[in-house]
Amino acid sequence: MEKITFFKRLKIALIDLEEYVKFLGEKFSKSIFFVLKISLLLAVIFSVSNIGYIFYKYKSVSNFITSTVPDFSVVDGKLQINEEDKKSKEKKDALTVMEEIDDNIDLKIVNDGYNRDNFIKDINDNLMYILITAFLGILLANFLEISIFWLFNAIMTSIVGELLLLMSRIKMKYRYVYAMSIYASTLSMILTVIYSIIRMYFDIYIDIFDYIYIIISYIYITAVILMIRAELIKQQIEIIKIVAQKKEKKLEETKEENQEEKDKKEDKDEEKKDDKKDKNKESDDLDDEPGETC
Repeated sequence: MEKITFFKRLKIALIDLEEYVKFLGEKFSKSIFFVLKISLLLAVIFSVSNIGYIFYKYKSVSNFITSTVPDFSVVDGKLQINEEDKKSKEKKDALTVMEEIDDNIDLKIVNDGYNRDNFIKDINDNLMYILITAFLGILLANFLEISIFWLFNAIMTSIVGELLLLMSRIKMKYRYVYAMSIYASTLSMILTVIYSIIRMYFDIYIDIFDYIYIIISYIYITAVILMIRAELIKQQIEIIKIVAQKKEKKLEETKEENQEEKDKKEDKDEEKKDDKKDKNKESDDLDDEPGETC
């Protein structure tokens, strides 16, 4: 088990696909923590971009409110909204929120005659506090949205991964497939946030991007599984070679043992022959000795 640092983990997820196998030996919780860390980082970047967009497009918070919030006034605890502003597309979102407030909150606590100008003045008086509060609210919303979207995207990617494993006849627990799918979705999520920022600032919409981000995840998981398959085949070949070498070595050892036994047997046979020759010679010598005379 190798300890993988955050930046090394990110590098592997983005470009070192052959290293994905290292994730298979880890706890599943590490992949979830990776999602949360990257999601928080992306949420911070996106939230700063959201706040920055106000000043980029409208120059000030006052101009932003004037452009996006309908002109209104509070009369007898009810919101009176300018009819012309109700038709504005740019003020549609704020109008929806205001109507919800008007239906569910008693505005008698607000001074009668309170209007958009008073609202702008109150915001300017507490601008720093409001910006910080707005940033934290946007940050939380973006963090949850990115995290949930990422985990859902990983589910779709893991389905492709399961099909590829089935076709490759490789057995793997689903939690490992899902963990790899999480890492395989990293680039998709980063590109999605970058695209969202570009679209927000420059009003650029790319129809095909709605499909590209998920296709990228599919390409990553496909490449990773093919690499794992190739590695398994390589290992199998190595095992076959090792087994073959062991068999060959064992065969050679067996041949050597047989040869040694054969040599020993031949040596014994030679010794027996020599002993027999010696005995025969001794017998001949005895027969050749002269007999005693009386």
